[in-house]
Amino acid sequence: MFLTRLRTSFKGTSINEPKYKEISSKFNDFVDIFKDIYFKNGEKLKTILTDNQYNNLKERFNASYKIYTMRDRFTRNENYWYFMPGN
Repeated sequence: MFLTRLRTSFKGTSINEPKYKEISSKFNDFVDIFKDIYFKNGEKLKTILTDNQYNNLKERFNASYKIYTMRDRFTRNENYWYFMPGN
């Protein structure tokens, strides 16, 4: 199911079938992809994709999800990241 969602979500990003399969084997879900892109600067994805494919995927991801930050009201130090399906 995750593999099918990858194909649908990133269609037109020049990612081919073997790379979709590799992504689906290295990531459990879109949250893992999100963490890799935003917390690890695409560390795992960049080992799978070309620079152009990575940039296309990240652009599509940004267009598909809205990213919000909220400061913890108790500690005032820690940021929490949320993503929600975009319009």
